[in-house]
Amino acid sequence: MGQKYAILVFIDDIYVKVADQFTGPIPEEIFNTPNLKKLLLSQNKLTGNYPKSMTTSLETIALNGNDLRAKFPEAIFELTNLAAINLGSNFLTGSIPMGLGQLSNLVFLILDDNDLSGNVPTELGKLKSLELLHLDLNEKLTGEIPPEICNLMEGGLNDLFVDCQIYDMTWESLET
Repeated sequence: MGQKYAILVFIDDIYVKVADQFTGPIPEEIFNTPNLKKLLLSQNKLTGNYPKSMTTSLETIALNGNDLRAKFPEAIFELTNLAAINLGSNFLTGSIPMGLGQLSNLVFLILDDNDLSGNVPTELGKLKSLELLHLDLNEKLTGEIPPEICNLMEGGLNDLFVDCQIYDMTWESLET
């Protein structure tokens, strides 16, 4: 850990906006920075797996557009403050975990352009704060969108992206 980690203790946000400049695995220490609220490392060439643990202060995770290959990181289920997850355009495998339904503060869930498979879990319908759900470009997803998710439009779900199509879930679109 040493001196490098001591510096990370005082960081609230890590935001890297230099496309394709960072390569290799993400150091585990970054995910365990005690006061970290936002981790934005999109559009780089980061590789490897997701960490086994993450600081519980995280509110936003954006690791989209990298080369991260793994199943969905289970450590995310313990992040009760999490409002936004963007893991799109990576190589996530396996099914969408039911545990995501526990993240009651989640507003944005972006998992598009991965290798996810199976059915969309009905537990996502528990996310009453959800406004945006992107699941498109996951060719191995099967079945229909559960009605529990469609019912979220009454609470604020405005955009549902599935199977390369955009379903506008606003009241105005339903009236036409």
